[in-house]
Amino acid sequence: MSDNEDAGMCASRRELLAWLIAGPLATLMPGSAMAAATACRKVPESAQLVDAHCHIFNASDLPAERFLRYVLLDMHPRQAESALDIHDPDVVDGIIALMTWVLGRNRAPTARVEIAMLERDRRRGIMAGAIRTSVRNIEKAVGDFLVQHSGALGVGGGSRGEGKVADAIFAAGSGRGPVGAAGAPFGEGAARQTARKAYASKTDIGTYLRWFELITRYRHDLADQLQQDYACQGISVKMLSPALIDYDKWLGQDVRTSPMPDQVEVMDCISQRDKGPVVHGYVAFDPLRQAYHDADLDAGFDPIDLVKLAIRDKGFVGVKLYPPMGFKPIGNGDGEQKYPADVVRDLKGGVGIALDRSLAKLYDTCTKLDAPIIAHAARSNGAGPNYADRADPAFWIPVFDRWPRLRVCLAHFGRFDAPSAAGGAGSLPDTSWEWTFGRYIAAHPDRPVFADISYLANVLASPDVVSHTAARFRDFVARFDPEVRHLVFGSDWIMLGLENRYPDYAGRVIEFLRQSCGFDQPRIDRILHQNAGRFLGLGRGNAAWSRLSFYYSRNQLSLSRLKQIQAT
Repeated sequence: MSDNEDAGMCASRRELLAWLIAGPLATLMPGSAMAAATACRKVPESAQLVDAHCHIFNASDLPAERFLRYVLLDMHPRQAESALDIHDPDVVDGIIALMTWVLGRNRAPTARVEIAMLERDRRRGIMAGAIRTSVRNIEKAVGDFLVQHSGALGVGGGSRGEGKVADAIFAAGSGRGPVGAAGAPFGEGAARQTARKAYASKTDIGTYLRWFELITRYRHDLADQLQQDYACQGISVKMLSPALIDYDKWLGQDVRTSPMPDQVEVMDCISQRDKGPVVHGYVAFDPLRQAYHDADLDAGFDPIDLVKLAIRDKGFVGVKLYPPMGFKPIGNGDGEQKYPADVVRDLKGGVGIALDRSLAKLYDTCTKLDAPIIAHAARSNGAGPNYADRADPAFWIPVFDRWPRLRVCLAHFGRFDAPSAAGGAGSLPDTSWEWTFGRYIAAHPDRPVFADISYLANVLASPDVVSHTAARFRDFVARFDPEVRHLVFGSDWIMLGLENRYPDYAGRVIEFLRQSCGFDQPRIDRILHQNAGRFLGLGRGNAAWSRLSFYYSRNQLSLSRLKQIQAT
């Protein structure tokens, strides 16, 4: 294949070289850059799983600043020692400034840079190695931030929020009081040492620093890291299914470094690797982007055409939707919902109708292709006031009824703390989002609808919280899903990387299911991998299996890897 045959696959070697020269090549080193605050522990019995919901995006794939601002409160490390008052607006601004500072000095590789590297190594017949920004680069950037913003140095640069975050870094890294109270001069060497200790600490600021390091990596490196983290726990991974995300239109910040078509191409390259984890993911679909495209307001790619391309030709297994950005799964044209003022202006007041038209187009396409949809279904990460409520499973029921063959997985089951629009009178958990989903599957046990237990952070919490959550799970299963045929394992990594005890998360989920919930092995196996096979359509005779079989044949990939993911 010549360098010009496939514009997506063949980003020029000059792009790769330019990035490496301009980037931190001189200080890159192999090996794990994720110095986790908690080491993993092996599960008592061997286990295998499909991670049906994870992420391997990096900062170049995101509207990073606005993304972090919207998820910061919802995703604040729950199990970490607190060094930050996350409800202080100054602190939120300070963390955003710290992230911008770190990412500005440690650029995440773009999709096209990674495509060039993977294609180069594939032609050489070798597996792309892990090229990572070392922990030392992050420590240097954080040390420089500390020097620039610490009042103790007499510099006092930056905003009040940046000063508070610098104080938190100093406290986490020194065990002393805030920087402003430290008194003695604080040079670069001491700042670097403090940053190193803060990075490795069990505090919330340490967790953020480690997460910032993660999102500067190559995507294939993140996939390998996740597989290694499972292996460390004695868990064999059949497949990883990472989801792309598209927030641009809702957050008002377009991603230009790695636009969505480039992200699809790099995921295709990762899926074609002969070694490492088997990776087949979900392409992102934003109905607002589709509405803009259909109204000739966006000259970029056609989202529905990209969905078709990704699923038919690029090794993707499904589609990712993100309703809390501002849309219901259907029924947006009822005139009651609020939308961003610029969106209302651009679409001349017809936002809801345009969204429904886009979504119907997606559901028709996925039904025709027999491709599944995974959707954020927790009351979190809303892009506007009460937008997160639009992810309520109650709003999916009309979709399930109108498109009965559509396979859908609602993500982040297991919180039991959000009252559903269909919950009626009463109290939690009877009125919860989970109970609304449960009532539907109890009435329609053969419908291909599922819920995943990704980012079930309660399993990392105190024994009382674990016990309370287990009681809810047992009650749900007894009432609605006795054979546990509708729950699916997912991690939500790398977002889960914001939890201090992440390295043994999967093992703790298995322990939770076996010991706290009392589920037998057949039920646990369904959650860990068998239900994912049904949701993703990985059984012989399914359209998804036929597509992947052709994909493996066309790209001369090992059939043993394909058989590894076949549903049982």
